[in-house]
Amino acid sequence: MKDLPPIPRARALALLMECEGDYLWSPQMCREKRVPESWIDALLDVHESGFIHDGQTIYVDAPPGDTSAGPGRQRITNQYAGVSDVKLAIAIARQFGLDVDRYQATSMTRRRVVHQIQQAIEEGE
Repeated sequence: MKDLPPIPRARALALLMECEGDYLWSPQMCREKRVPESWIDALLDVHESGFIHDGQTIYVDAPPGDTSAGPGRQRITNQYAGVSDVKLAIAIARQFGLDVDRYQATSMTRRRVVHQIQQAIEEGE
């Protein structure tokens, strides 16, 4: 990931608090949450669903009238272009100068990586 231009601290903290580690944000959602366009461009990836367990499967909101939608009006998609909220959290952590590699090495899940980043920033690490 290339160096990203800094974003204001308050905006970065607000974005970080919305990250959970398991979600893909659409480019539109990123814009609504005021993620800078240069960050969206740098962090955007095409993600592919896996089907071994549900945690690998990507669900999207189904449009009205979509008969393939399951409970909660969502359907499975094979590919999705979006920004991983864990990647966003890592980019924010790097902006704050945190040693992200340490969190990634000691965390078993993406959620845990995000939680450790949030905790470190809250504690002023």
